Parts: sequence; structure tokens; C-alpha cells
Amino acid sequence: MKSSTIVAILSFSVASLAAPTTYTTPTRSSHFGKRSEQDAINDCQNTGNPSLCEQVVTAVSSWDTSVNMVNMFLNDAETSSGETLIDLENMALAFANLEPGFLSTLVGTPNISPDGVSAANTLMQVFSAVPGNLTLLINGDQSVSSTVDNINNVRCAQILGNIGELWQQAAAAAGADVPGTPLGPNFCPKSGGNSGDAYN
Repeated sequence: MKSSTIVAILSFSVASLAAPTTYTTPTRSSHFGKRSEQDAINDCQNTGNPSLCEQVVTAVSSWDTSVNMVNMFLNDAETSSGETLIDLENMALAFANLEPGFLSTLVGTPNISPDGVSAANTLMQVFSAVPGNLTLLINGDQSVSSTVDNINNVRCAQILGNIGELWQQAAAAAGADVPGTPLGPNFCPKSGGNSGDAYN
């Protein structure tokens, strides 16, 4: 992932946090040996519309960062407390709120397949569950365990698989390298939906 992309995303997130805690993007190698975001952007120069291709690659990579940051909250929240937990909650909400923008970018890819549109439509219906539950937690209206359970249940069953489908269909429409699918939190079963990590 380009450093400028990471800086842009993290600067948005950090500005919304109550405490100046710094988070780093989890690093995972793809099971399929995916190339880097920069390699994918370089490959875009060989497509009919390099700028569109680069837009898709950047959106997928940025969305992947967001997914991994929400995963961090889901994996760590129940064993955290105090300021650490507050930071995790606010970080997860900030990144979750970025995801509808990535969705809009990718579903707007010209000539995206019906499968891509279907995945986007499903995401539009269920996306609000993540920031909604996080907001209840932050406002003190819901417990940590209930929040984590509610988010895990919808993310594992409906969100992550459709994110991966949308990534791959938008990439195909733009002529971009095919990304891996998003990784889930520890709660999600390790299946075909958890076997890649975008361009990382």
C-alpha cells in the first residue's frame, strides 16, 4: 500500500480519537502470493483506462486497511479496558464509517458485473450494523461482548464475503489485478472468504 494512502486514512482516524494512540496496519502475507498495491498500480498502465484502474486498486487497498482495523477491535476489545478500549472503539468507528465511500467508488466502476452490483446492494442493506453497534457501545448503551458478537455475526455471514466479491468484480471491470479477499477477525471461520488480503 502506498505510504500516502496509509497516511491519508490514518490521519482521518487519528483526528477522531480521544487519545493520541497510534495504530499500525496489521501485516499479513497473502496465501496466494498477491503482489503489492504498487505492483497493481504499475500494472494499471497496461490497461485501457489507467486512471480508473488505479482508482479501483487504491479503493480496494484502503478498504482492506479499514477491514483490518475493525478486525483489530473485534479481536482485542473483550480483553481491553480503560483508555485502550476507548481508543479501539473510536478507531473502529472511524474506519467503519469510511467503508460506504469505498463501496460507492467500486460499485460505480463502469461495466461492473451483476454479481458486483448484487454484492454492493447487500452491503448497503447491512453496513449500518457495524457503526450502529459501535455507536451504542461508545454511548454506553451496549456491552462490549454484545457489540463484538453483533458485529461478528453480521460481518462473518454477510459483509466480508460481499466485500470480497465487490473487490474482485470491480477489479475485473477496470482491468486491475485480481485482489485477495478480506481477512476476517478471529471469530470468523477460516474459509475461502478468509484466504487473501487485497494487494498486501
